[in-house]
Amino acid sequence: MRSKTWLGDPLLATFPCFIATEELSQAIEQAGFTGVRFAPVEMSISEQGRDFAPELVLPSFRWMQVHGHAGEDDFGVQKKYRLVVSQRALVLLRQLGVKYAEVENFDDSGEA
Repeated sequence: MRSKTWLGDPLLATFPCFIATEELSQAIEQAGFTGVRFAPVEMSISEQGRDFAPELVLPSFRWMQVHGHAGEDDFGVQKKYRLVVSQRALVLLRQLGVKYAEVENFDDSGEA
């Protein structure tokens, strides 16, 4: 069963958007990865979320706007809005705490 609260990963997917912590977005920008830019985003915790996890404090987040081509840039979006990242970007994501994401090999046939 999946948790009904944020598990702490620095990368969130909420169809059709991706949200990154300030720390992750800065690391991605400093690394010079292609296919992504960041913009401000406003995040809040719902009343139900407060009831479920009253001690939760959200970090600063930024909207991760993915504009790259899957399989070519470090960040891209495949059909069905699946995020595709290069191997070097995946290494950084893992180093900065992305541990709950489902990771699969990239299928460039366009079927996935």
